[in-house]
Amino acid sequence: MEKELPTLEGFEVTILLIQEEHKDVLELIRKELDTITGNRFEMTATTVDADTLAAIMVFPKKYSEEIHAFIYSVNVNEVRLPKEYTGRPFYEMYTLIEETRIHAQEEIARIDTELLALSNTWYQELAVLKNRLGLIHAQVSMYRNFGVSEYAFVIQGWIPKKFLNRTQALIQDRFSGRVVICVLPVTEKDLEEAPVFYDNPAWVKPFEFIMQLVSPPRYREIDPTPLLAIFFPLFFGLMVGDIGYGLIILAFGLVIRYRFQAIAFAKNIANILIISSIPAIFFGFLFGEFFGDLGEKMGWIAPVHVLGITWNRVDAMIPMLMVAITLGVIHVFLGLFIGIRNAIITKKRRHLYEKTGMLLMITGIVVLVAMLAKAVPSFALYPALILMIIGLPLILLGAGVFGTIEVMSTVGNILSYARLMAIGMASVILAMVANRLGGAFAFAVIGIIVALLLHALNVILAMFSPSIHAVRLHLVEFFSKFYEGGGVPYKPFKKEAP
Repeated sequence: MEKELPTLEGFEVTILLIQEEHKDVLELIRKELDTITGNRFEMTATTVDADTLAAIMVFPKKYSEEIHAFIYSVNVNEVRLPKEYTGRPFYEMYTLIEETRIHAQEEIARIDTELLALSNTWYQELAVLKNRLGLIHAQVSMYRNFGVSEYAFVIQGWIPKKFLNRTQALIQDRFSGRVVICVLPVTEKDLEEAPVFYDNPAWVKPFEFIMQLVSPPRYREIDPTPLLAIFFPLFFGLMVGDIGYGLIILAFGLVIRYRFQAIAFAKNIANILIISSIPAIFFGFLFGEFFGDLGEKMGWIAPVHVLGITWNRVDAMIPMLMVAITLGVIHVFLGLFIGIRNAIITKKRRHLYEKTGMLLMITGIVVLVAMLAKAVPSFALYPALILMIIGLPLILLGAGVFGTIEVMSTVGNILSYARLMAIGMASVILAMVANRLGGAFAFAVIGIIVALLLHALNVILAMFSPSIHAVRLHLVEFFSKFYEGGGVPYKPFKKEAP
């Protein structure tokens, strides 16, 4: 558009960016400029890309304020020129911008060279000094936690009960009775401020990594990590459900743990994959899947027939959906029971009313749905209605009118467990597509390569997608029923390693 730009002095150049779908506004702007300036303006427009138009307007500076106010009123993106470019021809503005850019690059390069020289000279010494000063600061800051007299000092703090005897023995051995440990009685207020120390068995500890996505539980809350360690592999295995994929995930986890055992992040991820691969192999045996339907076609394995159902995921979509929803009901109900327990322990009466009412209401809804599906006798209608009639006032008493909205949200939470079936179905269908394509080429080598690539893609998806959705089912659908968080993690009194 350079050739369209005038070089007159005393005029202002304004550039507008307009979405293609709103191009009709150009005519409105043109008419308004004609009215404001008395037809003393120039305006031209062109396409920037498929979605954007650019327009350049040139008009006398005396109309500047009025025109900019109008442009603002029609919500158009305006590119304002800096003052040093105002009134200059386009070629001069372009030259100035290019000179500024080159100068800036030279300045950046010079500064980077100076910083590199400073780093080479001073980095190591400054890093050591920083660590040393940090330790001194931490030590001096600790003094305010001590009670000191001329002959004695007192330190008060928290220690996990399981470490108390060992700590007493170590201090007795080190100081020969000159330091005494006294266990103080704990009040309700103290428990509100007590730090949290995870004390889980080895098979649960990897799942503490997932708990880092939320704040730690409060001291008197139930630590949901063991439940996470049970349900996460179950959900993961149900979604993957393939012996071949489970074996590859197991091998991948073992390799990662061996190669990166010094990195806590990688080690936790590897342990979670290793644990979760076991249910994936088990459900693969149940569904008769080894790299999709390859194992079944080769005669190596077949779907198990249980409860009158052959558990082939493609043919048993409705039973799989029912299993997924049932798991959702169990998971959400467990969350509500824990919520009731937490409310009793913390003496939060409104939470107790809300969680109890929600449990009764959802139970009534589940019974009604089961009755409509003819899974329970028709006389179950009356107990279901009684539960809902009792539950509704409790919800209103505990959470007000908005609590009734939470009922539908909880029903939606349960239905969202259908993803356990849907994601697993997508995985097995992609595996079957890989097998079909593998045999569709005239050259067997090409078919094998295509099948391997698709199976490799499916394995990668099987590691990431089920993990993400299993985490979501816990953090959103499950934790929302009981988890408050906001606890303070336990940090031992010690000198941090540099």
